[in-house]
Amino acid sequence: FNLIMVQMSNNGNTIGQAFYITQNSSNIYARFATNFSYTSSLIPDSMQMTIFAGNPGSPMPGNIFFVDDLLLVYNPTNINEITEKTTFKIFPNPAKDNLNIFSQSKEENVVKIYNTNGAVVKEIAVNKDFTSVTISELLNGLYFYQIINKNGNIIDSGKLIKE
Repeated sequence: FNLIMVQMSNNGNTIGQAFYITQNSSNIYARFATNFSYTSSLIPDSMQMTIFAGNPGSPMPGNIFFVDDLLLVYNPTNINEITEKTTFKIFPNPAKDNLNIFSQSKEENVVKIYNTNGAVVKEIAVNKDFTSVTISELLNGLYFYQIINKNGNIIDSGKLIKE
């Protein structure tokens, strides 16, 4: 499991974030791209980046995750891009038994929920304005989600807490 997480903040409040998660081991270079999910059009005053290789629940020495040629692009004048990425609302967060997904997208999308080991624990097809999903079977703790469009592009991502 490998994770790259970038959070942008303004005055201590998260205003944008991006995640890249992979479970696959590889001995070849693979280029990837992921979009930032913005919750505000404020200009960030700080950024936090986390790069993680291994299993956080059961760390093993010797995990290696090479990151090369990292490029972050921030375009504050592209308001349409910001609006497009905030067409999804996942709530409540933290969630207990049910998770609600509100979508303004007209396309069919998939929400994938990952545990901290990078394994997909839930996959939900979202093709209408409002979807309610039972998550009572999930263990309490931290999860990550990605919203993926029909072309396989990640259009939104974030963290989810299960109580």
